[in-house]
Amino acid sequence: MDNLHYVPDLIKRWNGPASIAVFAPNKEAPTAIFAIEVLRRCVPQIKKFVTFHIMFPTAMPPDFDELFDCKLAAEGDCDRAVEAVIDLKKRTNYNRMDKIKYPQNSLRNLARDTVLTKLFLVVDIDTLPNIKLRQKFDAFAKKVLTLSTSLGIVNLLFSD
Repeated sequence: MDNLHYVPDLIKRWNGPASIAVFAPNKEAPTAIFAIEVLRRCVPQIKKFVTFHIMFPTAMPPDFDELFDCKLAAEGDCDRAVEAVIDLKKRTNYNRMDKIKYPQNSLRNLARDTVLTKLFLVVDIDTLPNIKLRQKFDAFAKKVLTLSTSLGIVNLLFSD
């Protein structure tokens, strides 16, 4: 949930279908769901292109006893509402206060497994793609694919 603030810039750059998995256990789930609704309402490209998936440990299902943050509920005030989503970031580098191990690979797998196309690119939420990456990716994939195969490319950020 702490990384939802990356979605608007990511989808503006990618400008195409995206599957995004969000880790939101327990009391974080209602806020994450509401933040997703704000992003879908206020950023047309997100509503058009993004499918969100919520993940949580089975021992920590969503807890809807908490009320939503009123700042996020600003009907019609998208600037303020999106700013509230940006304020959700904690900059903890995946170190959680509740000591739950952040399930990066499980989130990637959930997002990948729910993709509705044969062509997909795996990118972490905090990685901003180059502006023309989608067009270059599509052109590359069309050269190497037949209709009966799938292609996934993992974008290496650090390599030797």
